[in-house]
Amino acid sequence: AEGREKLNALEQAAAAEDKDANQRALASLENVKPGTLGYALAAFSAGQYEKAEAAFDDLLAANPDDSTVNGYKGSLVALRAGKAMPLAAVGIVKEAYVFLDRAVSLAKTNAELDSAYTNRGSVSMAIPEMVFGKAESGAADFIAAAEARKLLATDASSGITSLDVASSYCDAAKCYEIADKRDLAETSYAEAKRLVDVAGSGEGARLRLVLFQHYEMGKYAREETESKTDVKKEKRERPKAETEADRKSLASTLASR
Repeated sequence: AEGREKLNALEQAAAAEDKDANQRALASLENVKPGTLGYALAAFSAGQYEKAEAAFDDLLAANPDDSTVNGYKGSLVALRAGKAMPLAAVGIVKEAYVFLDRAVSLAKTNAELDSAYTNRGSVSMAIPEMVFGKAESGAADFIAAAEARKLLATDASSGITSLDVASSYCDAAKCYEIADKRDLAETSYAEAKRLVDVAGSGEGARLRLVLFQHYEMGKYAREETESKTDVKKEKRERPKAETEADRKSLASTLASR
């Protein structure tokens, strides 16, 4: 009962955090000058994908070698795959990786590396593993993003904190789970939890919810499971549900930087 109460509280806090982030993105969209990177990012964060893609297309035409613009363009292309027929979706995802891979190759600063790896990792986590087999490489991208964020976090003006680093490790763990690399997943979860514990209570409700679900709810599930076979089945099915949720909220994942 106590665990369920804490779960409900975290779910409510995470929903409120998501709502606040969306409201801030909408407010930013109204106050940022069109034709700028800030405007394109605000449109993306607000879920206005057609407007965001048009804005990124204009920026890409003006500067095709901009790492950040290529990364978000790749994510926007990938989002279109979710509405396409299966065969068409495969081609769309391949097109997305042209931009995503280019973003990584062009990235030079820590901010660009964070953006590029997070964009590509988020797409790799969201697309069907049985078709593309990108989950493990997605985990590597999130760990690379975590390394960039560690360096960014040393400068308060970057806006990056240890919770952002923890979020990258948590996403890496999800990817490892999808790839059925459970030991590596546990290592990444442990690092995410360590950083959250050091940070103490406060922001990061969505991140805290994921960690609670993994450590506490997962423990209850294991206690109620009677065989190792069922344990394996439960641990492999949970990421599939999360993958579907990640596919539907890919923009939120990226916007949480």
